[in-house]
Amino acid sequence: MIKLACLCLLLSVFGATDGSIEIIFGNVPNEALWTPVAVLLESSFMTCHKACLARKQCKSMELSLRHQLCKLHSNDTDITGDSLVKKPGTVYSEKRNWLTTILSQECQDTCNNYQACEDVGGSFTCTYQECIEPQPLDDDSTIFGNMKSADAKRLHVCNNDFTSRVTSICQDDGNWSPATLQCLVDCGTVFPNGQLSSPPATTVGETSSFSCDPGFFQDGISVTCQDSGVWEPGKCYQLATNLNGFVYRVINLGNLRWWHFDGSVIEKHVTTLWQPLDNFVKFQFQAVDTGIYRIVTMATNQFVYDAGSYLSTISSGTTNSDLFLVYIVSQADNTFRVISKANDQYVRVNENSRVSSSLNIKDDFALYNLVLA
Repeated sequence: MIKLACLCLLLSVFGATDGSIEIIFGNVPNEALWTPVAVLLESSFMTCHKACLARKQCKSMELSLRHQLCKLHSNDTDITGDSLVKKPGTVYSEKRNWLTTILSQECQDTCNNYQACEDVGGSFTCTYQECIEPQPLDDDSTIFGNMKSADAKRLHVCNNDFTSRVTSICQDDGNWSPATLQCLVDCGTVFPNGQLSSPPATTVGETSSFSCDPGFFQDGISVTCQDSGVWEPGKCYQLATNLNGFVYRVINLGNLRWWHFDGSVIEKHVTTLWQPLDNFVKFQFQAVDTGIYRIVTMATNQFVYDAGSYLSTISSGTTNSDLFLVYIVSQADNTFRVISKANDQYVRVNENSRVSSSLNIKDDFALYNLVLA
């Protein structure tokens, strides 16, 4: 570390400077930790020092003597606590060790982080020297380049189509030149837990029929490639295969109340109106096929029957061919959906608290937890 206070020595070695500066030879910040706020080509020590002095954001400077490459940093070792690394042929200095000048104070008071102070006829002006870091023009694009000084160029390229690209230029007002880029979203040919039926294309707006893998329930008949890059609305839901013989309380996630068999003489409906802790809130699932069950109320040992506008119970017609007694149960983690086999519609707790497949709405009121009773 060498302290240079003599102006004539600085003039002879580096070109010029205007005060006492602490200079470090052959040691610089770790490039993996620090990113320059500006990079200047064909720089002498004088121009590099002046550029840092004129910028509010600059806290230290680094100069490659061989390549005449000046890097201005927004950090110094006092701010970050980082140690320097060896790099022969370089000069490094931190602004906190420089003498305060009128010019640097004027910059601190008036110029923003992307401007530099200039002394024009005895008056100080702020001019843009760099642009702010540009933002991607499209969510599915990548920016190439790291320069952001005046006239610097950045290349915006679509990730799934490298021929779709546009260049923006750093202007003297601190803004990047206007540019637009619209990348085509490709949903691909992979469909979770199923297969697409040979879609004509896989970009936004294209539609395809689909099928599900064994052990999954097909919800819908077609899917469309969305702006998000996902095929929707159809899905393949995993069938619940491990419920056979178990007795559960069926808790609705829309109102956090469980199914109850209202076993009066006149009405025998499944609702969520009553919440006792007896057999009227206990239901057994009896498998008739993979992921397909009949549901029995433990209060009367009767089968839950899909009567359209509500679920009722019935003690006759218990053959597997009677689809009004059969339900598909799909599973996602620890939540379940119940689908009437008679009409392929979701069993839901409606506004009147009756459990029914009539509305076929897939919301939290058609979503359940099964708790062992």
